[in-house]
Amino acid sequence: MKLTQLLSGLLMLVIVVSLAFGQEEGERTAKNVVKDLRDRDRGVKLLAIAECAEFPDSTIGVQLTKMLKDKDFEVRMAVVDALSKRKSDADRKRAAQALSARLKPLAGKLQTAEEYEAVIDALGKLAQPLSIKSLLDMTIEEERSTALARLMAVAEIPHKDAIDALIQFGSKGRNRGTNNQRDSTVKALRRATGQKFNRDMDKWRAWWRENRDTFDFKMMKEERAAEAEAAAEREARQAEKRRKRAEKRKKRGEREEGQK
Repeated sequence: MKLTQLLSGLLMLVIVVSLAFGQEEGERTAKNVVKDLRDRDRGVKLLAIAECAEFPDSTIGVQLTKMLKDKDFEVRMAVVDALSKRKSDADRKRAAQALSARLKPLAGKLQTAEEYEAVIDALGKLAQPLSIKSLLDMTIEEERSTALARLMAVAEIPHKDAIDALIQFGSKGRNRGTNNQRDSTVKALRRATGQKFNRDMDKWRAWWRENRDTFDFKMMKEERAAEAEAAAEREARQAEKRRKRAEKRKKRGEREEGQK
């Protein structure tokens, strides 16, 4: 009896200690995450990066920017995505500054093309005025798709300087004879403003001169979001129609096969 009680007591002690240890282990803090971000193990770093969105602490944002030059491609891609989701103004500015600095080292190289596009996309999501200059600092040889992506990233920035810069870039493109970049600039200006002018930058400049002080960036952003939602709904309906047509063709084929 005494032995049984002793064993039961020991078992309870083990359970209590295990629960306490598990609870302590489960209480993650920003300090824990930063420690794992600095770990040498790739898997540990990737798991820590996935947790970053739950912690607004600036120490995490700082550590993420340091990891943009990590040796592992998958880690770098995860870091770019994590930086694009930072919430505080300070973190978003810090992230945009660090990502802007990555544009030149990544541009024009086949082996870094995917990472380059991810950085451009992240800068568009962060939408920080400080990245305008870096996004528009591209050569005449820039690939058409990435030139458009960079210009569209500028279009996402809700600031007067962004439209000023796009109009200036379009005029510069005309002087250099880069029709592709000029066409891409028009697309970006249309997205940023909702206006439908063509390549004539004088028309854009005249319109902007009249509307610069009163332009409602918040309303424009809401309109873009509504358009994107409507487009997604249209695509969903089209996908459903394609699915039903494919199903009908399959059933018809099965009937024909059964009649043979």
